Amino acid sequence: MGTSTPSRILIIEDHTLISDLISSSLEQTGDFQAVSVPTIAEALEMKADQEFDLVLLETSLAYPVQIADVQAVLQKCDPAKVILFGNETTHTFVQNCLDIGVSGLIPKQFSFESLMFALKLIQSGQVYVPSEQQVTTFADDALEQCSLSCKEFDVLKKLTEGLSNKDIMRILGLSETTVKMRVRSICKKLGAANRTQALVFAQRQGLI
Repeated sequence: MGTSTPSRILIIEDHTLISDLISSSLEQTGDFQAVSVPTIAEALEMKADQEFDLVLLETSLAYPVQIADVQAVLQKCDPAKVILFGNETTHTFVQNCLDIGVSGLIPKQFSFESLMFALKLIQSGQVYVPSEQQVTTFADDALEQCSLSCKEFDVLKKLTEGLSNKDIMRILGLSETTVKMRVRSICKKLGAANRTQALVFAQRQGLI
């Protein structure tokens, strides 16, 4: 049994058998006190009465979880660390979640030992993402060749995902004016007339 105060973890999972098994296994270690709910709405209501250290959020509930859902959990459950939990995820979705403050991703196929390892790592303040889900960053020297700053490249990556200025604002925490200025700067530096042409030019140069 653990000697320190158990961490409180909120599990948002609509499959009762899975949530019960995880909750029971975590509590048996003595390191966690687990509470589970089947919906995000119930999780947000529960947070009004209780404080949690970790939130394990299933990425496919009755419907596929969206960025706005993740952001709502992050805001309502702050300062708890929010962790994605599931198999039905894309690199784009995971990266967008990391950009707005999610602490990691734990696939459902993990063993319990791997789950514990990931939770402990996240508790220590690190971000955990399995190697096959990690998104590589563009080399600094390549950015210098096209004169794009790292902040502009962040916006460019979001443009490749088909995101609107409003989505980019929310994910990167920028103002609408800043997003527009960076899009204009990207177009100018790439010699493009608009964002669509900028994406074509960026692909030709191997930026994306």
